[in-house]
Amino acid sequence: MVPPLTRIAGQAALVLALVGSDQLTKRLAWRHLDPAVPRSYFYDTLRLAYVENSGGFLGLLGDLPEGLRFLLLTGGVAVAVSVGIVYVVWRSSLPRSTAIAALLVLGGGLSNLIDRLVHDGRVIDFLTIGVGGFRTGIFNLADVGILGGSFALGAMWFQRGQGGGQGTGTGSGSRQ
Repeated sequence: MVPPLTRIAGQAALVLALVGSDQLTKRLAWRHLDPAVPRSYFYDTLRLAYVENSGGFLGLLGDLPEGLRFLLLTGGVAVAVSVGIVYVVWRSSLPRSTAIAALLVLGGGLSNLIDRLVHDGRVIDFLTIGVGGFRTGIFNLADVGILGGSFALGAMWFQRGQGGGQGTGTGSGSRQ
């Protein structure tokens, strides 16, 4: 078993690495990207384009009145991230993979929350990926942590539901 301080230090390092790298890349985007001139790399597979997003993921909720948007995207995220981090840190029985996935989601949320607090409710986005006719929405490294952690948590949940994990074995997909 990992000693509690070592476990907490590792968790803090993961969150700080995600927040630090996200904030650094956003700062570089702010300083070096012209919003009117996207930059294209690798035959337009990677595009860098500076945008300040007042909504949530892919601009979701961006059309809400400012007060409601602040309440949901700043206040709501602050509460959720705070509760989530306290839960993961205090819940030493969580499997390491679950804690890591949850901390990716929470660290990404924390970094985007920092943006909202510093940039008047907006988050800096600057990356988009495309292949052929498909192109992603614009995003940042915090969003990569949020989506990656969410997919990992979903895969773990699905695996447990299929009898392959730590579930109770009573779900509809359990093998007995």
